[in-house]
This record gives sequence, structure tokens and C-alpha cells, in this order.
Amino acid sequence: MRKPYLLLSVVILFSLSHCSHPDTSTRAKVFNSGILPPFTIEIDVSKDTVLHMPEGSIIRIPAHALDGGGASHIKLVIREALRLSDMIRAGLVTTSNGRPLSSGGMIDIEAAEGQTVRIKKALSVSLPTPYLADNMELFKGALDASGNLNWTSPRPLSANPDSAGLAYGRSLFATNCASCHAIGKTILGPDLAYIGKRRERSWLYAFTKNYITLLKAGDPYANCLYNQYNKAAMNTFPNLTDTDLDYLYRSIDNESARLGLPVPDDHLKHCADSCVLYWHKRISLEGHRDSLIKNNGPLVTLERQLPRGYVSGDTGTMPGKVAIPVHQSEYYQFRIQSFGWYNIDRLLEDMPVAKMSTLTVQWDAAFRDRVNIFLLIPSARILQEGGPLEDGTNRSGFYTSDGMTPLPQGVKALVLALGEEDGQPLLGAADFITSETQTFNLQIHTLSKKELNTYLRQLDLQEIAIQLEDSKNAKQIRAADAQLKDLDKLKPASCDCACGHGDKE
Repeated sequence: MRKPYLLLSVVILFSLSHCSHPDTSTRAKVFNSGILPPFTIEIDVSKDTVLHMPEGSIIRIPAHALDGGGASHIKLVIREALRLSDMIRAGLVTTSNGRPLSSGGMIDIEAAEGQTVRIKKALSVSLPTPYLADNMELFKGALDASGNLNWTSPRPLSANPDSAGLAYGRSLFATNCASCHAIGKTILGPDLAYIGKRRERSWLYAFTKNYITLLKAGDPYANCLYNQYNKAAMNTFPNLTDTDLDYLYRSIDNESARLGLPVPDDHLKHCADSCVLYWHKRISLEGHRDSLIKNNGPLVTLERQLPRGYVSGDTGTMPGKVAIPVHQSEYYQFRIQSFGWYNIDRLLEDMPVAKMSTLTVQWDAAFRDRVNIFLLIPSARILQEGGPLEDGTNRSGFYTSDGMTPLPQGVKALVLALGEEDGQPLLGAADFITSETQTFNLQIHTLSKKELNTYLRQLDLQEIAIQLEDSKNAKQIRAADAQLKDLDKLKPASCDCACGHGDKE
């Protein structure tokens, strides 16, 4: 953002200042212009000249404004004192007849040694200044015989186009912002000191006009602000133009400098910026991890070879039949190889002793989406996968979605639940003697890969092999887990990186 300038019509030595309270104890020090770095320039007095000084001052010299005693070219030596430290070192006191002044900058324009120059027309000088104040005046520097400096002859400044813009900005602030915001302190909303310098302009436009759009777009800083201020609704200003807002922000920055305020330490903004980097890396890693999981395939692969000559009567997706869930493999995969075992439909086709029975199984709902369930009847060589019932309860069945299953009565059977959760294999099992109505509550527990495979081998199921293996991408997924864990250690300290990301943490 461009700096404001003080516009002056000048004589040789001047300061732009405004009066403070009298202080008769202040003594003028001897002025020593040699302390200030000189800028020497030769100009053609017959032409308009614009000088851009090293410290940012701009001097406009109209044609024939200077008389060099008939010379067409003259040399000027110019010194700037825009900082208080420069003024002190050079003895440029800020007093006028004993009254202290608050200076907005000083400049010294002298003829080079050996030349005499007379001003015929006023020069125009623009001094860069941290702020503009309504009551600032132009003072002329006067030296006494001892070299002591006094500032005299105050007069109004030249018209400054920035002043009108700042006044308009102040009116916008008073009308639209002052009820919730202040400059230099927090009230209902955050402190706005130097807001035009602390935010990207495009973000400021968007937030001021309609912060809700940024919230919905997931802007981290906007969401963190919203949460920090208890989700208090802020007015939207869609009718304010970018130009209007520029005046508003410039007036806030100018007032911040006029009050001598420090730039607020916006911890929340620093956190949001740091957390954006954290989330970018985290989301990238999580996306990579998710793609590895999708590439793994299902948690359970069932490789079935029916007896020779047998045509399965399995009705598959007939209405009323349980839907077999498909869970994604993460770290592990169960491979079930069945040779010469039948689907449960065989009981209806070839075994008239089978009766439609109620057989349901339930287990801890926390594992529901991580477990596949199977029914095994060794005497009938039946292997059937189950699925959830239609009643919305945490129960599963093996044939129809109301829990009915054809079963031979009084024979040994086994219900087996296989899955994984948080990198650990899961197992639930119950052996029983079949009857017309049975409900089981399986206890699901974690085992190591070795322990679970040992258990499966001990089942000694003829012509069925069940093996727990690492998934296709288990190694890469574990590597991604390690990277995510390391990334959490690098999360910015004392920052809530979840504030702009919903319930991600």
C-alpha cells in the first residue's frame, strides 16, 4: 500500500508539524546540517523539475521558480530529516517559540557553496509520512546568530487529496465498523489496528463484503476467527466497492500510526498460516494413504470351488436376501479357499431334513463396519457369508433379511467373525448345535497375526483354508502412518489447527 504524503509549499528550510502543550524548559540545540547525508543536484532553472529524494521525498520545482543570478543551471544541496533520530542528531529541535511540536518530517534545501539562489515561485514538496493529521501546519526554520533553530510562521498545508480519502474512510468506519471494532483494542470484534498492512487485500475485500462465503469455502483463518469470537455473526457489506474499502483500510492504518500503536501480534493469523502448511501436507499424505487402501481390494476374498457336477442354486440378490457387506482391506486380508463346500441353498434343494430357522448374530456396534461373518456347518459342508438384517438392529443373518435360515437340526455349526480395526486383526467365534431359534452375541477381540492364524489352523476344517495375510499395500500404508505421526510432532505449538477444519481433529 502506498505511503501518505504531506504536500507543502516551501521556502528554504521548513518542517511540517503540529503544536503540542507548551514546555518552556525545552532549549534549542545548535543546528548542524552536516550530520544529514547531502543530495546534490544540478537543475535547469528554465524547465519544470521533479526530484525523487533517497528517503522518499518528492520535490517539484516549476520552471523559473528559482533565480540563480542569471545562471541557467544551478546546484542545490538537499537534506532530509524524516526520522526522529535524524532530527536529534542534526540538532533539528521540534519547538516553536518554546512550544514542543510533533513533527511529520523536515527538509533542508540550500544553494551549493559559492552560489546565490533566490526563490521566485513556491516549490512543492511531498514528504512521506507514517500518517496524516488534520491539524498539521507548515513551519519555517529560522536560525539565530549562534546557530540555534526555531520554527516560526506556521501556515496551513496545501490541499492534500489523501485527506479527503481518509476522511471518507473514517466516515465508513464510524458507520459500519465502530459498533463492534476499535483501533488499538479488542471489543466485540478483533482489534483492527494496521489491518490494511496485516492482510492480503483480496482476502480483506472478500471477508469484509461477505465473510460467510469464506467460511463455507473452508478458509482456515476466517473459520478460526469465527470460532475464536464465539461464532458471533458479523454484518456483511456487499454494496461497498473495492475503492470504498481501500479508503476504509487506509484510514484505519493512518489512525493506527497517528496513535503510535504497535502492530498487534496476531497469534491466530500466524497459527492459521502455519496450519495451512500442516494441513496441506497432512491432506496429501491422507489422500495417498486412502488410494493405497482402495488399491488393496476387499477385506475378505472368498475363492470357492463347488463340488464337481453341482450347479449352485444360490439366488444371489433375490428380494429379501441379506446383502453381503464388502469392507475394504487396510493392513490385512483374509483369504478363504473352499473346495467341495456348498452354498446354504443346497439345504433347501437336497436336504429335506433342513428347517427354516431363526439364526441371528450380533456384536459390538463399534466393529460392525470392520467385520465379515460366516456360518460353517461341517456335516452338510455348508459355507455361507452373512449380512445385516433389515430391522435396523445391530444383528446379522445368513439367508433372508428377517433372520431366517434353512438349517439341519441338531448338528454342529460354527459362526466365525473376521476383521481388522486400527491395525489389529479381529476375531469372534461361537460353536453351537443347531436348533430352530438361536441368537448369539459374539465377543470380538484383537489378536496378533500369528495368534489368529494359529487359531484358524486349529479349526481343522476339511477342504477349507482360512489364512490372514498382510494386505497388498500394508508396508506402504504403515510408512504413511509413520509420516503422519511425525507430521503431528511438527504441528505448530500452541495452535489449534482444527479450528478451520471442522471435526478433523
